[in-house]
Amino acid sequence: MNDGDEFSSFQEFQDKLLQWSTATNTVWVKSHSKTVETANKKLSSKSKTFDQKFKFRNVLYRCKHGGAPRQTGRGLRPNQSSFKQDCQARLFLTVNKEKTKLVVQTLVTAHNHETSNNAFKHYPEQRRLSEAKKKEVETMLELGVKVKYLKEHIEAQQRQVITLKDLHNVHQKAKRERNGDKTEEELLMDELKKLCEDDPEAVISVQANNEGVLEFLLLVTGDMKQTFAMFPEVLMIDSTYCTNRLRMPLFSLLVEDGNGTGQTVGYAFITHETEHTLSAVMTEISRIHKLEKVKVVVLDKDMKEIAAVRKVIPGAEIQLCKFHVIQAVDRFIQKLSKPQEEKNDLKKSFQSLVFSKSKSAFERALCHLAATAPDSFMAYYNKNWGKPHQIKHWAFYKTIQQINLGNTTNNRMESHNQKIKDILKRNMTLTEAVKSILLLHRGKVNEMTHREFNHTFKTAYRLGDDDVVKDDLVKNITPYAAGILIAELEKARFSTSKNNKMCSCSLKKTMLLPCRHVFARRIEQGENIFNIDDVAESNDNMVPSPCTSESFQDWPSSLASLQSLSPTPLQDNPRELTPMPSSPFSFESNTPEKSTTPVPSPAEFKKDKSRTSTCSTGRATKILKDLKTIKLPKTPPVRGNVRLQKGKENVFQSRKRLLEKKRLNKKETNNESRHSKTNTSRSDEIDMIGDPKEMLTDVHINAAQKLLTQQFPKMHGLQDTILGSKLQFAIETGDFIQILHDGALHWLTISNLFCNDNCVDIFDSLYTSVSMDVKMQAACIMMIQEQTMDYQTIGKKKWGNVRNVRSGFTSRAFQFQRRCLKK
Repeated sequence: MNDGDEFSSFQEFQDKLLQWSTATNTVWVKSHSKTVETANKKLSSKSKTFDQKFKFRNVLYRCKHGGAPRQTGRGLRPNQSSFKQDCQARLFLTVNKEKTKLVVQTLVTAHNHETSNNAFKHYPEQRRLSEAKKKEVETMLELGVKVKYLKEHIEAQQRQVITLKDLHNVHQKAKRERNGDKTEEELLMDELKKLCEDDPEAVISVQANNEGVLEFLLLVTGDMKQTFAMFPEVLMIDSTYCTNRLRMPLFSLLVEDGNGTGQTVGYAFITHETEHTLSAVMTEISRIHKLEKVKVVVLDKDMKEIAAVRKVIPGAEIQLCKFHVIQAVDRFIQKLSKPQEEKNDLKKSFQSLVFSKSKSAFERALCHLAATAPDSFMAYYNKNWGKPHQIKHWAFYKTIQQINLGNTTNNRMESHNQKIKDILKRNMTLTEAVKSILLLHRGKVNEMTHREFNHTFKTAYRLGDDDVVKDDLVKNITPYAAGILIAELEKARFSTSKNNKMCSCSLKKTMLLPCRHVFARRIEQGENIFNIDDVAESNDNMVPSPCTSESFQDWPSSLASLQSLSPTPLQDNPRELTPMPSSPFSFESNTPEKSTTPVPSPAEFKKDKSRTSTCSTGRATKILKDLKTIKLPKTPPVRGNVRLQKGKENVFQSRKRLLEKKRLNKKETNNESRHSKTNTSRSDEIDMIGDPKEMLTDVHINAAQKLLTQQFPKMHGLQDTILGSKLQFAIETGDFIQILHDGALHWLTISNLFCNDNCVDIFDSLYTSVSMDVKMQAACIMMIQEQTMDYQTIGKKKWGNVRNVRSGFTSRAFQFQRRCLKK
């Protein structure tokens, strides 16, 4: 491009400028312009107007580095950066006198900086994405694609430089456009309303405290209700954390289906994980599911969860995850002042105690542990694990007598928690967390539906195996159950001896499936080895009796205390086993009975009107109506990292305030009599303020606040003003008043008295605008983000007569502020 070049339209010029900029590695930005609409308005009626195709009467382009950086400001953000380097390169385009062409009137191409192709790619104008590409980026980010992988993909596809910040900005802008001006409560209500529309059988339960703040949000879909009705025997519960920015733990409930897969039957976001809240959640769940059918509850050793389960499901057995039991004991072992080798031996001894398969083996392991463990460990064991009512929760020989479907740990729940962590992040809003958790559940339901489709429409068979019984097993029951029974069948044919005097298997009790001895008895008597009745759909009202064994009898309640155990290990003492009867494998005690309560099919389940539940809260009111009065908890402050960063303060003012603060702290450490004298001096100090040129320090402000606090002890706020410089104010949950320093030699007052939620009044005698420094301090006191707060500035003229309409503390505080707010 050269001086005097002409163009028929502005679009033609733009195309040429784009090619020329790419060729010369220069970024041109508009500096000044005058549109043809503005120019035509100033023309006389007889003059020829400018054509709209020119767009501009004249326009001045400068290099991206043209001009000088801004030097003004209040110093709130002292660290700045700018592309401006006073480059003189410019291009002036104007319409010629005949008003027929656009002409390049002035062109200066000399630059005072580098113009390489590598640098040209990094300018913001070159990193911009097209609208189509932005939509693609937004879609991929919504699907959970990692930003780093997406960046590499775009750079390879578009052949342009793009930063991670650019992609984050695209995502945040699209989110703001999608959400609009809706509050977090409104967005949450929209998501729950969509759930109710998509799943009419879903149940949504909420509960709020006396202040209207959400305590828990319970979600149970129609699929979850149907799943629990089919598989209610074993319930696994656990909480996972860091799933949303409100730090609300996610409380999950899981059951095991016929394929051995964990299925979720409820989610609850809980504000505070207390016994009261967990009991309220379990009570709500009991109204949705028939928890009286639960036989065993598997959980960690969380006393709050255990207390809630015992209160709501008193008939269920509590089984502790053995992994967490050993982990808890190992933490205590590692704190002992013993060599590491002794610690490892002590852990192995406890592990052998946990996994003892019989009462006699448990007693031997316990005696060995008592003889080798230090007294401090045995005291810990006796208090936390060794009582008879505690042993039944974690000892293997006890838990195999319960219907736990083979679950000795909470691994299925932990696996599910890992999948939750893959899609739920700590910076998500509660609405996003609810949306993501429902997405995870729908995906799991679709997988199970497809698995059921394969099981129904495919014919299962065993290739290269002529065993009719095994073929019958794989055709009639789930692959998971078939694998277990085939293994038992092999043991019945090749491992079971006719000389066996004892049956020690636990399969019938824990899995509700026939054991190897049933198969051996049928083989011996020539009966059908497998009957479809062996595998019941549900065992709601029946607890089958186990294979008889002396080692499975209950531990007598009169078990002596561990303190009376012998300090030396017992010698191996073989016990006499009770001979089995002539027909050791009783058909009645080993064959499962058919359930008298059939599980409804999915079609029958949906037709049953009694199972349909409307969206409700703990007070039996409609959720969509009740949510309008419920507020979400405040976002907790970030631990370790400071969320709100404050600009640097004037060095002289900061030094003066810190010295005065040190002197004030020294005074406050004196005795009571001297403290009263100090209060008198503070009052005198306030009365002596009369020079309008004198700078008020935090000593004066704090002294006045101290007097007001003594006169009005029930009023909150009036914290030490020095705390505002580091954003360390204590959080105020009720009405408060606070004097702040704006970081620019000025004091002002804020208060939420007579204000709406997330709103404060600012009483300022000088300014009507609100500085970022004040916003951050107000957000720190109320523990909310400054972007979500409303600020109402009340100037001197508006609150001059406030003492006439407000009495008591507020009028005194505002009168003091009116008197002392001086620059």
